[in-house]
Amino acid sequence: MKPANTTRKILLRVLYGFIFFSIVVTLIGIWGLKPLLSSRIKEAILTSTNGLYQIDFKDIQYSPMTGNAEIRAVTWTADSMLFDKLRNQKKLPNNVFKCKVEEIKLTGLKPWTIIFSKKLNINTILVKNPLIEILHEKHTYNNSNKAKTPYQTISKFVESFSVDKINLENIGLTYTNLSKSKRTKSSRIASLDLEISNLLIDSLSHKDTARFYYTKECIIKLKKLELPSADSLNTFRLNMLVFSSENRTLTIEKLAFQPHYKPFEYGNQSNGDDRVEVLCEAIKISEVDIEKLLEEKKIYAKELSIDKGLLNVFSDERPFVRPPRINYRLYPHQAFVQLHLKFNIQQIKLRQVNVTFSQYNPETRLIGFLYFNSINGKIKNVTNDTIPLQQNPFCEANLSTRFMKKNPVNLTFNFNLKDPKGAFRCRGEVSPMPLSDINQVTKALAKAKVDSGILDSFSFNLQGDKYGLRGPVTFLYHDLKVSLMKEQENTKVMKIKRLLSFFANKSVLKRSNPIRNKPAKTVTVNYQRNPKKGFFTTVWLALVEGIRGTVM
Repeated sequence: MKPANTTRKILLRVLYGFIFFSIVVTLIGIWGLKPLLSSRIKEAILTSTNGLYQIDFKDIQYSPMTGNAEIRAVTWTADSMLFDKLRNQKKLPNNVFKCKVEEIKLTGLKPWTIIFSKKLNINTILVKNPLIEILHEKHTYNNSNKAKTPYQTISKFVESFSVDKINLENIGLTYTNLSKSKRTKSSRIASLDLEISNLLIDSLSHKDTARFYYTKECIIKLKKLELPSADSLNTFRLNMLVFSSENRTLTIEKLAFQPHYKPFEYGNQSNGDDRVEVLCEAIKISEVDIEKLLEEKKIYAKELSIDKGLLNVFSDERPFVRPPRINYRLYPHQAFVQLHLKFNIQQIKLRQVNVTFSQYNPETRLIGFLYFNSINGKIKNVTNDTIPLQQNPFCEANLSTRFMKKNPVNLTFNFNLKDPKGAFRCRGEVSPMPLSDINQVTKALAKAKVDSGILDSFSFNLQGDKYGLRGPVTFLYHDLKVSLMKEQENTKVMKIKRLLSFFANKSVLKRSNPIRNKPAKTVTVNYQRNPKKGFFTTVWLALVEGIRGTVM
């Protein structure tokens, strides 16, 4: 029994000793380390930021045994009294930060690693509901001043700092530009999440090319962004944006550009501008140049892919008495070049994109629709940045689609992104189809119904700019017969004008092109643009002019 009693006594002493040690360490953590940790944190912030920033918090809880800590109601503020002093000393940074945090949780914070090895290692850091305000004012002296590296900042306290995982949940971000060269502008982003993996700051980590700003991976998630357009008639929305520094990819779920009004009310509000609606189910940008993105705020990437997109364009031909807001409405490639955010994307891939072009004719009070379904293709050299534009100003799009949901069509566009007049070229080929397939369009826009006729081929090669389009249009067909229509005064229903249709088919309209053994007729279009009409409407009306010149 003695050996057993001796063993039990030893175990009890060890247990009592461990309990006593735990109590002592906990008391030290509560009454000793807690105020020491608080004062050290505040002192470190003041010292490392040259007195510009100070940190405060409502409460700090720390358990040395578990290494867990909680800091509540954290505020990070800048001393405005030092602004002028630091500006005179040419030490004021371009960006000044203000921050409020609901709660910060840390796990695995072991004090003895700091004491014995001068290394600060943390398992996880969780930051809940931070509100961050960035005040930007560019100072030229910061172009030459070399800021301290993170290691130079922490080396006064520890030799290395590492965190396995950092999560910032539900970030609210406000960015205000105070630069004198620009008017004050504020941008706000809500519901932003940031996840950082394997952060390491020491004397060598900055040389590790596999790391992104001292981390193995940084993932940014943005949820439900909404931004109004400049004219307040539309809203830009996205459901989710995710950026991964390790894969250098940016993905977007359900991006939309949505008008606030239905088609006719939109025309009233916009003075007849085309109503444009965009929806993209999935967008992926690959091989993003991270340095360009962070240092120069430019998006440089190898490829952007769009899957399952939708573009609806509605043109309202009602007369509007108000003068247009601009002399000539910008084409999409002109508006792209004028964007403040600069892009240089080598290639855009389109997959399963549907385009609907509709036009309202006030004379018939009908809407004609053109459908281009399952558009697939590539757009190369999409850029609005100065140096790439000097090297190659041409953006080329090669697309294949199905016209009116049936007929294969090949289209090519070439845009001169540097031309102040918005110069472009467009070529296209349409394969054979029954002409009656476009009756829905001809009834609404031309007051005519195709009774018979086959399209043999349709091709065009137009050169355009903001003033109009010019070039050959070849419309080959045979056995064309149409019925002209008019609106009944009492019922407002379109009715066939039989006598007029008979004379039109016999003497006005050409039944075929080419006619018998004669060469095929090609019409050279010289279409003058309506300044307030958009790109799609302008191209469509130029093609209609070529078709009209062929059949009449």
